Amino acid sequence: MRQRAWYVAVAMLASVLAGCGAGTTGHSTRPCRAGALALGYGPRLIPMTEEHGDWYKLINRGPSACVLDGYPTVTLYRKGGTRLRFHYTNGPSQFITGAPPHAVVVRPGASAWVLIAKNSCILRSDQSAAVIRITLPGQRHVSLSGRTAGGAAGVSDLDHCHDPHDPGQTVAVSPIEPTRQATTPLG
Repeated sequence: MRQRAWYVAVAMLASVLAGCGAGTTGHSTRPCRAGALALGYGPRLIPMTEEHGDWYKLINRGPSACVLDGYPTVTLYRKGGTRLRFHYTNGPSQFITGAPPHAVVVRPGASAWVLIAKNSCILRSDQSAAVIRITLPGQRHVSLSGRTAGGAAGVSDLDHCHDPHDPGQTVAVSPIEPTRQATTPLG
């Protein structure tokens, strides 16, 4: 009887800790909705060799915590609204972590982070990206749009290469992470 009570107590403690650990709120947290999120920008990111990157914040403006899990889909556009045809990959790169995605709980007023990076064009470029659309993982057609970070805080060089086979045509995307540092290999 005593041993059974001990097992029950350990199981209860484990379930409580699972609901409190690492910023989670348990299974009752719902996926974030676009209406509750705002797009923000991170600090300057110094280019490594020819790779440039920009951090984007997904800020929870809603009244309750929500969860994001996975890789977002990123689409870049020219100033006039024309979609730029890049090749997109889910991490890793010189800047972007190779860690697998995991659920990130975003409390009201807090942010989750995404890092995108690409090499400069080897030959010549057509035009730089001016607008970014970040579509949330697991949610059909739920996205946030704004200007690319190059004009805000980043040192982005999100130029579209003239040659479709140029290595600079590939954009690497990090998983959604709870901190800026976690989006990088050093995180």
